[in-house]
Amino acid sequence: MMILVSGSHCLLAQGEEELSPWQTLSQLKYKQRYDEKAGGLVTVPEFSPMLKARENTEFIILGYYLPFEMPEKNQMVLSFYPYASCFFCGGGGPETAVEVELNEAIPKLKMDELVRVKGKLKLNDKDWNRLIFIIEDAVIIERI
Repeated sequence: MMILVSGSHCLLAQGEEELSPWQTLSQLKYKQRYDEKAGGLVTVPEFSPMLKARENTEFIILGYYLPFEMPEKNQMVLSFYPYASCFFCGGGGPETAVEVELNEAIPKLKMDELVRVKGKLKLNDKDWNRLIFIIEDAVIIERI
C-alpha cells in the first residue's frame, strides 16, 4: 500500500484518510508490571489493534536525526521532536522516538536533520535496552 503524506494526515490511493506515521505510533497505552530482571515495576506499552496490524508491514516515517550512540553500527534514532525537545530530554513520550536499523552504514548526518526512512515496523514490549518502536531493514529515502 502506498501512502502519500499530506499535512498531519496521510491520503491513501483510494482517497481515504489514515493517521500520519507519528499519530499511528501514538495509538498505545501503558500499564505497570513487575519485572524480575529490573527488580521492580516497569512501564510496559500496550499496543492498539491498529498498531499490531501494522507490525511487520512497510512503514515510512520522517523524523529528526538524534546523534545517540547505538550498540550496532547501522542503528540510529529518529524523533518527532528536535533534540532539545526529544523524549530523552523530557519533551515527549517514548512513542515520539523510533529506533532505525539501516541496511547500510549511516551516512554523515547533522543533529536535527530531517530524514525519511522506509522499513518494516517492529513493536517492542520486552527488551528494555531498545526503543518500543523499531524500523528494521530500513533505507533512507530522503534527507531534508
